[in-house]
Amino acid sequence: MGSKVAIFYNEDVKQFLRAARTLDDEVKTYMMLAFGMHPKNLRLLKAGDVNDTKGDIITRRGVLDFKRAKNQKSRRELISTEIAEVIWDVVKRGKLKASNTYYELICKNQGRIAIPHYEKPPVSPYTLRHTYILNQLRVYSHRNDIMDFVAKKAGCTREVVLQNYIDFESWENLQHEENKKPLDLTHWIFGEELR
Repeated sequence: MGSKVAIFYNEDVKQFLRAARTLDDEVKTYMMLAFGMHPKNLRLLKAGDVNDTKGDIITRRGVLDFKRAKNQKSRRELISTEIAEVIWDVVKRGKLKASNTYYELICKNQGRIAIPHYEKPPVSPYTLRHTYILNQLRVYSHRNDIMDFVAKKAGCTREVVLQNYIDFESWENLQHEENKKPLDLTHWIFGEELR
């Protein structure tokens, strides 16, 4: 489950999400792309209330609280009510409780359908986490403390960001302006391709 290759192009990320077979699979992959979550984080997530301080929660009002599976660093995301409602429903129905193997399979299948030029290595949950971090580097490129800030958002260290994403600037210099823009998943509409 270990590819450090990211999906660089925004349209490829959108195609990847649209290739989901079910709404539940789309939500699973969305959460890895939009929040950098690991499958273990998704399995631990429960539908809760803002005042619930035990464990990882998603609320209907758009608060996502979780600890990164690898090192238990706390993360909080505020998300739109519309997106929170869809995620909350999937979590409440227990549909995130899939095995790592299943998460690997949906990533591989969606990647094969949506972005066939990403042949090796195949898309995996780590590919989606790396895609998330690269997008955060785009979003916060204006900040002087970008490496520290993105590391904090990703729940890792500055050294990890530097080690894994040092080639990002070189890649960006080769791209046209439309490929340098951050990917905005804050207004994603779930299920468009599934209707």
